[in-house]
Amino acid sequence: MTLHAGTESGTATVRAFSGGAQSVGDTGLALTIGAAAAEAMTVTATPAELPSTGGSSTITAAVIDGAGHRLVGVPVTFSGLSGFPKDSWLTQ
Repeated sequence: MTLHAGTESGTATVRAFSGGAQSVGDTGLALTIGAAAAEAMTVTATPAELPSTGGSSTITAAVIDGAGHRLVGVPVTFSGLSGFPKDSWLTQ
């Protein structure tokens, strides 16, 4: 059997049966898909410092699963929480 995940994040639970035998446990095997597999995130800025005369920095976020692998295609929302000097803003 092959599970082909769609584009929606979530958890798929798979159970197996054959005659009187079944997979171990009632809960089955849970497979997380997309953002549901996210356990950590890294955020980097390049460059990390800007001069007082202005400039721009590229902010990059990577969503990481429980095994330390990067999850590609998972949406990330950025927001500026505090510490933005006058005339500074975020664009996406």
